[in-house]
Amino acid sequence: MCFYVSACAYEEDPAIKDILFRWMHPKMVKYCEKHSLPFPELDEDGDIIPPKDPKYRQPNK
Repeated sequence: MCFYVSACAYEEDPAIKDILFRWMHPKMVKYCEKHSLPFPELDEDGDIIPPKDPKYRQPNK
């Protein structure tokens, strides 16, 4: 159960998830777009959960 409206909306609506990610992590957005990577998941505080895929560290390999 969500106690905050923004947290509930984030979990339910992919469009809101995208908007929040773009607003909170603009540098990561540029990196992901440059290397054609999907946005990584966020934790409950809005911090990026480090992706296990090595492409996020070495996208050209």
